Amino acid sequence: MTFVPVIPESYSHVLAEFESLDPLLSALRLDSSRLKCTSIAVSRKWLALGSSGGGLNLIQKEGWKHRLFLSHREGAISQVACCLHDDDYVAVATSQGLVVVWELNQVGNQNAFMCLQSTKAEKLQLSVGTQLFLEFL
Repeated sequence: MTFVPVIPESYSHVLAEFESLDPLLSALRLDSSRLKCTSIAVSRKWLALGSSGGGLNLIQKEGWKHRLFLSHREGAISQVACCLHDDDYVAVATSQGLVVVWELNQVGNQNAFMCLQSTKAEKLQLSVGTQLFLEFL
């Protein structure tokens, strides 16, 4: 029997000790020698792992079964952010200075993501409605 802790919604981070990484690695369909994780973020629903190849692995925390892989051609992912008030949005900052935002319930739709570019180092804030979604420095 596997113990699955109940995590209150007010918690933004989870520290878990696995007896084995096999459930997580099988959800990723990768072995640990090939996993090149450059950033990580957690929402109530998702574990998001950014990679040096520009891919974003999203694993549903409940059961560690459902997996999404999102990619772009804008460089390695340097930072990942999950929207604090809406699990359907995730954003990444890339090594090319771009911010890519995906609306997860629209994945597969060409309008499911937007790409923002900044030509100089500056603080970037993005809001969804009236609530702050992410802030990259």
